[in-house]
Amino acid sequence: MNLLRLKLYTALLWTALAATPPYSAFSVEVQGKGPAMFLIPGATSPADVWRETAARYSDRYRVHLFTLAGYAGVPPLSNPHILPEIKRQLINYIKENQSPGSVLIGHSIGGFLGLWLATEAEDLPDKMVIVDALPFLAAAQSPSINAEQARQAFLRYKNYYLNMDSATVRANQQMILQGMIKNDSARAVVLEKSVLSDRRTMGQTMYELMSTDLRDALPRISIPLLVLVPWDAPFDSLSGIQREQKLTIYHQQYAQAPNCRLRLIENSRHFIMLDQTDAFHKEIDAFLSISPSSGNN
Repeated sequence: MNLLRLKLYTALLWTALAATPPYSAFSVEVQGKGPAMFLIPGATSPADVWRETAARYSDRYRVHLFTLAGYAGVPPLSNPHILPEIKRQLINYIKENQSPGSVLIGHSIGGFLGLWLATEAEDLPDKMVIVDALPFLAAAQSPSINAEQARQAFLRYKNYYLNMDSATVRANQQMILQGMIKNDSARAVVLEKSVLSDRRTMGQTMYELMSTDLRDALPRISIPLLVLVPWDAPFDSLSGIQREQKLTIYHQQYAQAPNCRLRLIENSRHFIMLDQTDAFHKEIDAFLSISPSSGNN
């Protein structure tokens, strides 16, 4: 009897270990059946930003909804360099879970990570949608800046949030999200999760984003890319930028991507999928339907 119990205990233990995800860089929810669709949100964002997208595609895709470590209540990484570790684990996860016809959709830092992993892991996945992200964000405002200069210029970001109390973090996030999401109810959901983010992660990942330049690595991305650009005329004009100027910035940053198409979504801000959900899905539907060999447009 004791031997039988020991065998049963061992079997249960191995089952539990096999079911334990080996990934500390993110949490993942999985739903649906079909080719893999990986949905990666941006800084401080929960998987909730993808709920409508997951609902739309889970009847034909196996949808993986991520929340990155240190954001929206997910335990943070202790690594000194956070985004490189998230990228490494994302590559491993996608390799394990990809399938023919797979697609990655990344927003903001999630889009940046998608670009980064695609420069290092060929044909991983089959297609990629980048939602308002640039290969070198620092150069959007300072076109002549290089990565070394950015490392010095944005060093202050590392500790920016560390000494903030909870009320200050909330006020700061509320102000930031006000300019990023037009949809009031969606903004409220994101805010409540974003304030649960780890403060070291918030500062360190923004520093790493601003000081990493992927532009010269873009030729290594062989898969088709769709880059979605938001445009909200009353809001964007406050910063003095015009529609064509904004598109020029994106075209210049993605100039070295061999198979890239840009689409502008009117009446949206940074969180395009929340502000203009129907237009967002329409662009994705069209992109998913085209042949991978169709080239730029």
